[in-house]
Amino acid sequence: MFVFTMFFWGGLIPFFQVVRSTGLYGSRWALVIPYLIETWNMVICRTFFQAIPESLYESAKIEGANEFDLLRRITLPLSKQIIAVLALYYGISNWNGWFAAILFLSDVKLHPLQVFLKRVLTEANSADAMMAYANVGTGQMLSLMQVKYAIIIVASVPIIALYPFLQKYFEKGVMIGSLKG
Repeated sequence: MFVFTMFFWGGLIPFFQVVRSTGLYGSRWALVIPYLIETWNMVICRTFFQAIPESLYESAKIEGANEFDLLRRITLPLSKQIIAVLALYYGISNWNGWFAAILFLSDVKLHPLQVFLKRVLTEANSADAMMAYANVGTGQMLSLMQVKYAIIIVASVPIIALYPFLQKYFEKGVMIGSLKG
């Protein structure tokens, strides 16, 4: 049933209506709460947690561990890889998202960096076309291109800086569910 939602979506208008009716419209929470659970990431988590042997939990229960102890002492330490992979997946998808911000945030002061980046690149592309049409010198066109590329680099730095810290978990965690047996 969950996978069905991955392939068939209700549409943009009902999604917008749900966000508006829950009172999230116009707040930054509209960029976070509707996107907390993605079906594919839930399938990856399910596969990971099924690979943890049930005997670990049974032996801990025999020793007197309650459910909170099982979570704190067994599940969370074994879940570092999947948490790192999901953090990277969610981080990249939300960092690159500009459409939801344009759709749900009416206040320009709340717009994230990616909306600014999209606006600059769109205006720069139209300015490039106008400059080429007006036969403006190549020096002005080069400076405009340099500004575009500098903004792209600045917008990419946080994700590039985050990856080395998650890399050791990411390499192991990305293979979750690829092999059975």
